[in-house]
Amino acid sequence: MGLDVGPGTAAAFGELILEARTILWNGPMGVFEDPRFEAGTRAVGHSVAESRGFSVIGAATPLPRWPSSVLPRRSTTYPPEAAPRSS
Repeated sequence: MGLDVGPGTAAAFGELILEARTILWNGPMGVFEDPRFEAGTRAVGHSVAESRGFSVIGAATPLPRWPSSVLPRRSTTYPPEAAPRSS
């Protein structure tokens, strides 16, 4: 079971994210609910927040339930029921 990404992977993702024009982030990097495993999600979240690209963050766990330590400081949240659905 993958509990988190390591610092090298988080840094590699961060470099790509900072260059991206569009970012679709589909949830945390691991078991972020446990403080021992939130570092990767926090690092990626900071990269998303620092990026100049357009970002969309989605996850099975609604963002308001994410600990504030792992959310990008600039983020807008939408409830899952507001997500577009295909017909």
